[in-house]
Amino acid sequence: MSADDRNLRQLEILRAVVRHRTTVAAARELAVSQPAVSGTACVLAAAGVGAAVVDPDSPRQGGHAALVTRPFLPATPAVACMLWSEARPLSRLARAFLEEIGAVSRQAP
Repeated sequence: MSADDRNLRQLEILRAVVRHRTTVAAARELAVSQPAVSGTACVLAAAGVGAAVVDPDSPRQGGHAALVTRPFLPATPAVACMLWSEARPLSRLARAFLEEIGAVSRQAP
């Protein structure tokens, strides 16, 4: 992909985020992953195009160490789901992970 094509794709992703106001909806419209949309936001912020609100892992995963990150205070709650197939039972390790996450989440304020 040429630099011009990449820039056009980044602009297309940015426009979808602005239109939908969420990275999830933009990703769905463009048939890309939500992390790809957040990654594009990081690339654009690193280039000085503006600022972005993304999950705290996106800048690190994309190798954008030079970006300034600031958490929201007070912390905003996060919702997550664990998925697995109905056709296969959970492995022992996955079941232990699910139990541990459940125990930790019940301790959260």
